[in-house]
Amino acid sequence: MNLAKTEKRTFAKLGYTHMDTAEIVSNLNRILAHYSVYYQKIRNFHWNLIGPDFFELYEQFGNMYLRASSETDEIAERIRLFDKFPLSTMAEYLELSKIEEQEPPVSSFEMVKIVISDIRTLIDLLEQAVQSARLINDLGSERMLISFIQHFEKDHWMLTAWSKKGK
Repeated sequence: MNLAKTEKRTFAKLGYTHMDTAEIVSNLNRILAHYSVYYQKIRNFHWNLIGPDFFELYEQFGNMYLRASSETDEIAERIRLFDKFPLSTMAEYLELSKIEEQEPPVSSFEMVKIVISDIRTLIDLLEQAVQSARLINDLGSERMLISFIQHFEKDHWMLTAWSKKGK
């Protein structure tokens, strides 16, 4: 075993150096910030729904925020895998995120329009991160991010279809 080569590699078993992972970790932290604000916004909408769409959107938003909670954990753990620390305060998230908080009250139709826009933002970030993961042959991050994209694509489709009801 070449000792000099092993010393350069922080993650010898994984085959990544700090330089290899700098961009993916930066992207994962950006995604984590956006996801965290999105998560809180979806919970806000879930809690503050009123009107005839209450039951269907309450369940949909509930499923979405539970998945977002789980996925934020996966993102943070992936950052830790690279021996880095994930962002972890709302101040950091709000500073970095293009997704913004939303004060109630908001109509159910407006909530759905806002969520669709936020999903587009998240998909764009996820696609960029997939590209940076591919550059270092980071299949773990790539597959994780692609699975998130697939979830968001389905949410986008369902919410877009819902927003056209009655038209």
